[in-house]
Formats: sequence, C-alpha cells, structure tokens
Amino acid sequence: MKRILTTFLTALSLTSSLTAQAQYQDVKAKKAETNRPLSEFAEHRKTLLDFDWKFMLVTAENKNTDFASPALDDSSWRTLDLPHDFQFEQPWSKDAGGARGFKPMCDGWYRKTFRADYGGKNEASTIFVT
Repeated sequence: MKRILTTFLTALSLTSSLTAQAQYQDVKAKKAETNRPLSEFAEHRKTLLDFDWKFMLVTAENKNTDFASPALDDSSWRTLDLPHDFQFEQPWSKDAGGARGFKPMCDGWYRKTFRADYGGKNEASTIFVT
C-alpha cells in the first residue's frame, strides 16, 4: 500500500510539474509576442527643434502670469533660435555678485509649438523631447 501511494504521489508530482512548466512556456511565449522592440511596429523620426522659439523674460510686471498655460497668447513674445542664454543679455550689476558674472538673477520662459504628424488615427503616441 505504501509503495502504491509513493508511486501515485510521484506520478502526480511529475504531472503537475509538467503542467506548470507547459503553462509557464505558454505565458512566456505570449509575453514574447507582446514585448516586441518599438522599432518593429513604430516609426522613429527625428526633428530639429532649434528654430522659431518664443521667449519671455519674467519681470515685475508679468511675474504673476501663468506662463505654463497652453491658452496663453505668446504672439508678443520674442522669437529666437536656440541655443540662447537670456542671462547674458541682462545688464551688469555690481550688486549681483561675481558668481553669476555680475548679472542679476532672473527667470525666463521658452515656448515652442510644433505639429507631430504620426500617420495613425486614434492611436496612442509618445513624443520624447530631449
């Protein structure tokens, strides 16, 4: 009886092990189908965005403006190309200190509007700007 029980348990354990292994292989194969490299199904495009930026220096008069709002009218902003460093355009000031080249500390906002045609309709897309 003991021998029959041992044989039965051994067979049961081998069967469940093989079933679990088959299920694992099936899941692994499905994951391999869904986890494809982006290059297999998506188009990779690069666009130079250095030109036609809008710039606004933050001043005492406009410091409470919501510059991040997409609805903000930036038509009066200065148009420029990158690279650009507005800090260099600031006046010299001995009170500003030498750490910043005797230029006062200030803030500025840059904006760029562009169209991203990707050819899909109602498809999810991701745009990386670096």
